[in-house]
This record gives sequence, C-alpha cells and structure tokens, in this order.
Amino acid sequence: MIPAHIKILIQLAKADGHIHDKERGIIERIAARHNVDESEMNRFFEEVNTEDTLPDKQLLSKDQKIEYLYDIIALMKADGKLERSEVNYCLRVTKWLGYDESVFFNFVTTIYMQPHLLEDKESLKETINGYLNEI
Repeated sequence: MIPAHIKILIQLAKADGHIHDKERGIIERIAARHNVDESEMNRFFEEVNTEDTLPDKQLLSKDQKIEYLYDIIALMKADGKLERSEVNYCLRVTKWLGYDESVFFNFVTTIYMQPHLLEDKESLKETINGYLNEI
C-alpha cells in the first residue's frame, strides 16, 4: 500500500502533466523520511494517478495535517511555476485536511513573497496551526 503522504505528493506532482526533477527530489527526500525505499518509490510514481481518491483524513493527527499542508506548498513551489492544475489539487487537499481555502492562498502568497519562510518549518507550522479550521 502506498503511504498516504507520498501518494498525495505524487498526485500533486503529476497534476500539471509533468513531474519536474525538483519535485521528484522533494518527494524522494520525504519518502526517505517515511522509510520508503527507492524501488517502492519508483513503483509509486508509476501507479499513482491524479484521479485517485484521497485517504481517510480521520487517521491523521493535527501535526500530520500541518505536515501535509507544509509539504504540498513546498512541492508546488519546487519548479518555480504556479500551475492552475497544481493550485486546484492543492485546494482539494487543503479542504480535505480541514483548512479553509483562504489558509492555502495566504500561505502561498506569503511563501512566494518571502521564500526564506520555507526554511523555518516550525514557525510556519505554528502559523498554519493557527488557521486550522476543522470541518
């Protein structure tokens, strides 16, 4: 079974029809954090489709939800392009996680204007947590 976090990131990377090398690198680093080996990772990249359903969010802790949001925003920014298909997918994940759309747009705007914020993950996670709007 594909770990949910990795599946969501691969779906986002595929949303614009092309997986950029930087996107793949970010996903591979995150996968390594989750103890996913290279052969599994390659299989996941082949098997995951953007139309696949999202996993059950009830199984996620608040910290995991914040981690997902942080990672999708970092991944979306990886190739330096803001594609409509990626934004739409990120909005889908944002709502699924229980965040209001405005949280996503506020963070995307902030991160594009102040890219150094991605380096201060804990502060950014605290700010995201402040906007959490459980559905």
